[in-house]
Amino acid sequence: MIAEAINCVLLVSLNINGIGEAGHVEARKEDRISQLPDRILSIILSRLPMKDLVKTSALSNRWKHLWALRTNLNFDVDGIFGTNHARPDCSSKHSKHYEEFKLEFARCVDGFLQNFQGTKVISFKLHFLKYLGDTSNINRWISSVIGLGIEELELILSGMTLFSYYHHGLLGDEYYSFPYWLLPHPSDSRLKHLHLRTCVLKPPADFIGFNKLITLQLHDVFLGEEFLASLFSNCLLLQGLMLIRCKHMSLLKVFRTSLQNLVLLDCSNPSPVKVIAVNLTDFKYRGDIMKITVFVAPCLEKRLPQSMDSLRNLKQLELFYIRASKVEDLLWVLTYLNACPLLEKFDITVSCYIFRQI
Repeated sequence: MIAEAINCVLLVSLNINGIGEAGHVEARKEDRISQLPDRILSIILSRLPMKDLVKTSALSNRWKHLWALRTNLNFDVDGIFGTNHARPDCSSKHSKHYEEFKLEFARCVDGFLQNFQGTKVISFKLHFLKYLGDTSNINRWISSVIGLGIEELELILSGMTLFSYYHHGLLGDEYYSFPYWLLPHPSDSRLKHLHLRTCVLKPPADFIGFNKLITLQLHDVFLGEEFLASLFSNCLLLQGLMLIRCKHMSLLKVFRTSLQNLVLLDCSNPSPVKVIAVNLTDFKYRGDIMKITVFVAPCLEKRLPQSMDSLRNLKQLELFYIRASKVEDLLWVLTYLNACPLLEKFDITVSCYIFRQI
């Protein structure tokens, strides 16, 4: 039965193309697909591009009812326009083609959410390219579903990394400020997983709307100076934290017994990093290792050396993916070399960014 439903997807899409502007459907001799049970039709709808899915509201009220069965709302370019849709030239945010593409994307999301009658949404994911434009669209979409018990929220506004923004001087208005104020009261919140990319996250120090978070992933995010300082005191259930290329990081103190996974990659953290996590089992770090002034993780399978003396008999050392903005950032490597008098082989792989300044 499931296989039959999937095979019907093409049939539905072809029928939808017969819907005119007034909502009329070409006459058919036999409406076989409407005879399928709701569960099967819901599967079919989940396979349709969002652009076609929105058109199904013209078929009957039953199709609108079927939308309510969807608890995972994913909005991305492929999901809305289909994988075969031609992508626009995003080299300029002012190109006519891109403006039309952006408006059509927003119309499809608005069309779905305005007709959505569901009472429960488990996850809401929005993936779009850079230069989204009016951020009130995103705020409106989040506001319309945030009170439906969302457990997972993912906003991926990709297109440029922090390095690209700094290199091209594209800061400030190009970043989307995450509307933390739209989240429910902490007692009503169900948000367990938050993933943001290319955003600004600056809640006040006393903000407790993330109190039920289990995992937090931040990629290319501008952080408020007080955010990390208050993170672990306000997120007592946090088990996984991933920070990649985040900017404006303050002193990072990881003192949390619940934390099991910690990833810190290429972050701008002039302040020290202190980690005391008795249940930490997975730790990944890329950056200036000398910034880690305290590290206590007894459950970690592969631990960092507790002192330079433990490297005295080391004969081979490999350092990978060191991100440096200037040559002076690599001087800390000398500390390791001086601590390894018996070293015979030393390999180092450095980001190509550094050689632009040599």
